[in-house]
Amino acid sequence: TEFGLELRLLSPAPPLTEGAELRFGVKADCAAYVYLVQYDSSGTATLMVPGCAGDDVRLFSNTEMQFPRAVNNEYMLVIEPPFGAEVVIALACTARLPFDKLWLDKRPHPNSALTPGELEQNIISTMQGSKNRWSSAVLHLQTEPAPTGPNRPRHRTVIVKK
Repeated sequence: TEFGLELRLLSPAPPLTEGAELRFGVKADCAAYVYLVQYDSSGTATLMVPGCAGDDVRLFSNTEMQFPRAVNNEYMLVIEPPFGAEVVIALACTARLPFDKLWLDKRPHPNSALTPGELEQNIISTMQGSKNRWSSAVLHLQTEPAPTGPNRPRHRTVIVKK
C-alpha cells in the first residue's frame, strides 16, 4: 500500500445481531476514490460502495466519511442471514478504478467464484497497473441471529430509496 487507509465499524457495538443497522467510517491520508466490498459467511460478495446509484465516492484527505452516507440516505446496511464470520474490505485509489471490469454489476453477486482474497488481489492488481497510489484495509465482523422471545425485533431488509 502507498498511503494510510482506515476502515472502522461505527455502529452498532458488538454483538452484531440480526436487524441492527451497520455504519462504517473510512479515512485516507490523501484524496482517493473508495470502494467497499462485503463477503458474508456463505462467501457471497456484495459491493456496498459505490451504492445503489453507482456513483463514485471520493474521500477528502484526512477526513472520515461515513457509510451509508447520511447526506442522501439512499440505502441502509442491515444485518441479515446468513450469520457468522464476515469480511469488509475497503479499497482506495487516487484515480477512479474501472470497476465495471472488476465487478460486472453493482448488486450482490451470488455466483461469485472469487474468495475475498482473490477479489482483493484482482482489484489490487488493477490498482498497481494503473500507476496510481492505492491502499486497502480489512475489517472482520461476526454476526449472529437476534435473540428469541417476545423482545425479538421483526425481520428487516435493506431499504433502497429512489
